[in-house]
Amino acid sequence: PEPTGGTIRVIPIHGVIAHRGGSLEAASGGTSTELVGQALQSALRAGDVGTIVLDIDSPGGSVEGVPELAAQIAAAARTKPVIAHAN
Repeated sequence: PEPTGGTIRVIPIHGVIAHRGGSLEAASGGTSTELVGQALQSALRAGDVGTIVLDIDSPGGSVEGVPELAAQIAAAARTKPVIAHAN
């Protein structure tokens, strides 16, 4: 979809990626695929958000949870523009 106006929601994907990394994220700055998915869903529900930006600065991490997150991102992109910015 084309940008529709509204605000831009930036979702950080920083550090090592893990499937259920809630404590990892807090302790080392890593990223949980579950938490990114939750942030993505929140941005989709927000009526004032017109575009979603994924701010990626990661060396990689676990594969577990990544295919599911990729599917969520692809589905989101059918509703609102999703831009990935690799740092």
